[in-house]
Amino acid sequence: MATNIGFPAQPRSDLMARQIADLRTRSDTARQEAVTGLRADPAAALGGRLAELHDVERALTLNAQYREITSLSQARAATIQAALGTLSDISVDLQVKAQAALDSPLASASAAVAAAARQGLGAIVSALNVSQAGRALFAGDAGAGPALADAETITTSATAILEAAPDAATAYADLVVAFDDPGGVFATTLYLGGTGDAPATEIAEGERLGYAPRANAPALREMLRDMAALAAALDRTNAIPDDQRAALAEQAIGGLRNGAEPMAALVASVGSAEERLADIQARHEAAQAALNTSYNALAGRDQFEAAAELTALEAQLETTYLTTARLANLSLANFLR
Repeated sequence: MATNIGFPAQPRSDLMARQIADLRTRSDTARQEAVTGLRADPAAALGGRLAELHDVERALTLNAQYREITSLSQARAATIQAALGTLSDISVDLQVKAQAALDSPLASASAAVAAAARQGLGAIVSALNVSQAGRALFAGDAGAGPALADAETITTSATAILEAAPDAATAYADLVVAFDDPGGVFATTLYLGGTGDAPATEIAEGERLGYAPRANAPALREMLRDMAALAAALDRTNAIPDDQRAALAEQAIGGLRNGAEPMAALVASVGSAEERLADIQARHEAAQAALNTSYNALAGRDQFEAAAELTALEAQLETTYLTTARLANLSLANFLR
């Protein structure tokens, strides 16, 4: 009778190879799950609940998008608020300095305030031309470009109107018309933004929020007008009659003073938007936490359990390797010993 002595039969070798491959695959899976805390194959684990997992994943993606949009809106609103604060500070500072200059007999005092007014106007224009993420924040629906012409253009335009009038009252009235009239120099030359507001931002499903004022808003337009008038009135190098300068400066100071309340309302409006954005972002963060919990309940894997499985699989794999090596070393001589 024949006896099978020698190397393992080919089917047995194939079986061992398949076992090793399976153990290695399962070890890799357990290692991944131990590190990530997530199932490598949620579909196999969830079965009929896979659609539920997909719904949670879609909600997580949407929530992440809303959180990013809201965060960007918060940054933009904060930048707008900072710009408005700069405008208010400059206006108050110039009112005090200009009034002191008018009360001073020294011509140098007026010259200093005229220079400060020009610098202040430049700072205001820079603040209103601020942009973020490629959008000019005060330019309305034309955010690709600046909201305003440069400060020198604004001053030159205002000065030409003031120089042409027969008296201070008429000069200031003409300047008001030029800045308020839809066909005036401000609307046609100095304001470069859009005629519509910047698109409202969708900060949550079904909820949109607009918060960016345009540089041609009445409170901002009037501040620009009065800053330009003040700079021109105290600048003795232009052609405004000297006997009109004090009256013009007084009207400009009065305009700046009267503009404090509208500016405060504008600041409050942006502040309300900031509060709303903060509330919405807090809601998104809470939703994110809840969705993460749901996701982990569906797709999560206990990392300690996965690590224990990995240890067991690695031990089994090591034993299988040793067994295979021993079988591979069988020979007739070893068998007959």
